[in-house]
Amino acid sequence: VSTWRKAWSVALNTTPKDFPFGIVSLAGGTSEGHNNNMGAFRFAQTGNRGFLPSKAMPNTFSAQAFDAGDPCIDGGHCCINSVDGQGGWSCMAGEGPY
Repeated sequence: VSTWRKAWSVALNTTPKDFPFGIVSLAGGTSEGHNNNMGAFRFAQTGNRGFLPSKAMPNTFSAQAFDAGDPCIDGGHCCINSVDGQGGWSCMAGEGPY
């Protein structure tokens, strides 16, 4: 974080040297998540402290990502892969699950 802050505030009167910095922890159970390593990965993201902010990483925060998953996996009823605008999966009107 300190390296990013230094790089982004190199020009005078632009980005403050202590600007807020956030990270997003990936959702487990996805191709990015790799369940077996997620605990260690998330711990590393916090500078090996387990939480943000910390004395080592002040003015930071973390957001936990979650994935609704794909309803078409494992023999489930499959709908057109489109999001309904409210964060959920939807089927095309009149066609139902296939």
